[in-house]
Amino acid sequence: MKSLFSSTVVWKTAAVVIAMAMAVSLAGTTLAAAPASQINVKDQDITSGVITIDSVTAPQAGWVVIYKDPNFSSGDIVGYAPVQQGVNTNVKVTLDARRVDATAMRAYALPTLWVRLHVDNPVMGLFEWGLHNLPYNDAPVVENGHTVIAEFGTTTSQEVTNTTPAAPATTPAQPAATPAPSTKTAGGASAIDVTTQALNSGVMHVDSVTAPQDGWLVVYKSPNFTAGEIVGYAPVHMGVNTNVPVTIDTKRVKDLSGLWVVLQADNGTPGVFEWGLRNLPYDDQPVSVNGHMVMTGFGITDVPQ
Repeated sequence: MKSLFSSTVVWKTAAVVIAMAMAVSLAGTTLAAAPASQINVKDQDITSGVITIDSVTAPQAGWVVIYKDPNFSSGDIVGYAPVQQGVNTNVKVTLDARRVDATAMRAYALPTLWVRLHVDNPVMGLFEWGLHNLPYNDAPVVENGHTVIAEFGTTTSQEVTNTTPAAPATTPAQPAATPAPSTKTAGGASAIDVTTQALNSGVMHVDSVTAPQDGWLVVYKSPNFTAGEIVGYAPVHMGVNTNVPVTIDTKRVKDLSGLWVVLQADNGTPGVFEWGLRNLPYDDQPVSVNGHMVMTGFGITDVPQ
């Protein structure tokens, strides 16, 4: 006589095998659906100090990091910008043109640059790969034993302006302001000169900034000047800075006719913008001269819709 226990064991074993097969099948489907990490970039004219990466597919939030040498050491970094998990398109990266080969720049035939995909661990929104004495936490993405990299050639039509890398800020949406744009500067010796800006490229250029110390140009959508009104920022050095590029979060300025730019100090951790974004402290206060902030308003046109 056939044992009931034996039949039960056979049934349970079959059920387990079927469940395992389904799990493997589902897992295989998930893996197949996940897009491979990749970077697509064409040769670039870097006259503006900003490059555009056509697309980046990232397995998690991270960074695209531009290197001037395939040794990929932190000393070879000439720019970086944040990317989100999934597909990112038209990613703009501000370059530190001072660190691209000067001889090649004078000949208007610049060298090859390399872009590598890094993760964002563990402090989100803070690039940690040896710069500013920060730890090496944001390691390169590795897939199938290889890092995710691409190379591209560079050209320029004129002498490249000195700039330093900056990542655009991502901030919560705020109610639209009604600006009263102006091109007048404030602050005496410390001053900002900027004309009306076409934002079709997502990048504006401040004609000149005179700063009493290293700091930041911070672009606001409202003269309330709160952290929630920030739509872009870029570093400046003590002294005169010319043709400074600032990447603007154009999604947040679609209905505006003007913006404000404020000069702020770099008082906390050097090279890290600390004014309320990403839960960082408010250490980088606005520069004040004779009791007045160094700031100005300016008009904007051609904002992408």
